[in-house]
Amino acid sequence: MRAPNHARSLARSLACGLLLAVVAVQPWPVLAAARHAQISAASAEEIPSQLADDSYAIYSLLTPGPLLQRQSGSGSRWAIAAETVNFSDMNPRIDPRGALKPPPGGEKQFHEAVATFLAAKYERYRLQPRLHLDHAYELLNPEQVRELRAAKSSVAPDSRTRSRYAAYAGVTFFSGVYFDAHRDTALVYRNDWCGKLCGQAQWIYLEKQNGHWKQISGITRPGA
Repeated sequence: MRAPNHARSLARSLACGLLLAVVAVQPWPVLAAARHAQISAASAEEIPSQLADDSYAIYSLLTPGPLLQRQSGSGSRWAIAAETVNFSDMNPRIDPRGALKPPPGGEKQFHEAVATFLAAKYERYRLQPRLHLDHAYELLNPEQVRELRAAKSSVAPDSRTRSRYAAYAGVTFFSGVYFDAHRDTALVYRNDWCGKLCGQAQWIYLEKQNGHWKQISGITRPGA
């Protein structure tokens, strides 16, 4: 009488073992990328309306970084990741306090902006075409970003992908913008990617002066 139960138990054990074996042979980056895509699609929101005008003004000021600026020709287009990066996505993963020092007299505002970063550093936002640039640009969704990176770094990208992204020198990634209490000071992370071994990442400190945002400081580091 126990044989059927034993058989069912054995079948369940074999099924579980097979499932674990299938998971085990999957490359971890593939699983991680799939999980990131699922989390990303579910969690990215639009920039809060009260922060949007200042955020897009800052993105417009900082697009692109000097590395991609130098590599962009007259007929090139600028690519911007349509989804901001969070602290987990950053490469290198740098806390702004390890990259920047507040200017004299700006310590309070700087630390307020850092506090905003600490509270929201795992948030991602979806960008809208609200940047004001004097150059053609395109917001790329996560799948398009992966295609562009493959086109620029793969040994033999397919001809369709290579042709699709030929006009782009690379892609610019931004974090959310982290403000002080009065939105007169801001911190933002920018990463310009231009190839397998080509990139620049930095935290940037900005102040609003006479109604306009101005970059005050930023330390450039190799990025990926």
